[in-house]
Amino acid sequence: MLLKGFQQTILQINSNYLSVVIRSKSTKSIISNCLARRTKLLRRITSSQSILQCRKNHNDAPNEVRLPALTDDAPVIWPSFFRTLSNFIQCNFVIKPYMDNDFNLPDFLDGTKQALSVVSSALAREDYDSIQDLVDKETLAKTRQKISTLTAEQKQLIEIHKDDIYLTFPYQVGIMFDNDDKANQRFVEIMVIFHSLRGLKRMRAENKEPPLNMGLLPEYQKLMFICNYRFIREYTKGVESSWTVNLINHFMPVNLSK
Repeated sequence: MLLKGFQQTILQINSNYLSVVIRSKSTKSIISNCLARRTKLLRRITSSQSILQCRKNHNDAPNEVRLPALTDDAPVIWPSFFRTLSNFIQCNFVIKPYMDNDFNLPDFLDGTKQALSVVSSALAREDYDSIQDLVDKETLAKTRQKISTLTAEQKQLIEIHKDDIYLTFPYQVGIMFDNDDKANQRFVEIMVIFHSLRGLKRMRAENKEPPLNMGLLPEYQKLMFICNYRFIREYTKGVESSWTVNLINHFMPVNLSK
C-alpha cells in the first residue's frame, strides 16, 4: 500500500509536467526547468526519511492493538517436510506399538485444540489457578510474568476459540529416554502449531470464507494469530500420567514482517 501510494504520486507528477511541456512554446528551456523541479520533488518523495515517516504513520494507525509474542522462543509457523516424515515414523512405529496402543494422532490433535481454547481463555482472564494441572509450573510462571506486562486490550487477544482455528499440525514429535535412571523414565513431547482467525466461526455462520490471500490484507492481518504449544506426557512403566503443556507462545504473523 505504501509503495502504491508513491507510484500514484509519481505518476501524477509526470502527468502534470507533461501537460506543461505540451502547452509550452519554449520547449527546451521548459523541459530543463521541469526536469530539475521534478527531480527535486521525486527525491523528496522517495527519500528514506519520507518513507520511514509514511511507514510510521501507517503502523501507528489509531485503535490498532497488537499482541507481542509471549516468549522469546523462535516462532514456528509452517511444517517441515523432514520433521513431518519423522513424526509419522515416531507416532506409528514407536509410540503406538511400544508405548501407547490407543494413541491416535488425529484424536490427539483434536484434544490439543480444546486444550488451547481452555488454556488461552484462562490466560486472558489471568485465572492461573484453573490451569495448574494443565500447564507445567515453570511454563505457567514464565507466561504469567509476560502477561503482567501487557495492556488490558492485549490480554484480550490471547484467548483463542476452538472454532476460530483453521489449521493444526504437529511440528515435532520427540521421544526421550533416561537410561541412567533406575525407573527407566520415558517421555513423549509433541509440538503443535495452531493458526487461527478471530471471528472465523461467525464468518462461516454467515456463509462467508476468508480470501486465500488474507495474510496480505490489513483487515485480516490484525485478526490472525499463531500459537505454538508443546505437550509432554510421561510413559514410564507403572506411572499414570496425562498430557500437560510445557511451552506456550502466541504471536501475530504481521509482527514478524517488521
